[in-house]
Amino acid sequence: MDTKFNSVKNVSFKVNNIKEDLAMLMFNRSFTLAQVGKQCVVCGKRADIFSCARAEREWTISHMCEPCQNEVFEPMDG
Repeated sequence: MDTKFNSVKNVSFKVNNIKEDLAMLMFNRSFTLAQVGKQCVVCGKRADIFSCARAEREWTISHMCEPCQNEVFEPMDG
């Protein structure tokens, strides 16, 4: 069981490192600092108010504020 947990933990660590590297490369911002400071990794503005649960869930993945999400993603029906 420890092996499986360590494997998942290791993959999670790698994914977070990739997110950090990409954020620095693309936006010149730290993904980790954006997360801690509740700031958008794209524009740097405060990102703590969302109009729907879907936008808030996306924040937990990408750390983009809702306006930046709207710029990046196609609108979804429903």
